[in-house]
Amino acid sequence: VAQRAWLCGPPRLVIDQIKEFEARYPGLEHMMIHWAEGMGPKEFKEQISWFARDVMPAFIGRR
Repeated sequence: VAQRAWLCGPPRLVIDQIKEFEARYPGLEHMMIHWAEGMGPKEFKEQISWFARDVMPAFIGRR
């Protein structure tokens, strides 16, 4: 987590981390969301739903 290989934390923090990636890598258009090892399907669905609901809207329509 300290190396920031994972996006962890509340929505605002994750949004800020993604914006830092955008600044560091101009033209970045895609990110991969990975199923964490050991996480069950129910938990993964909750996490991906949270990401879609609370993080993705900050980036929709920005081109």
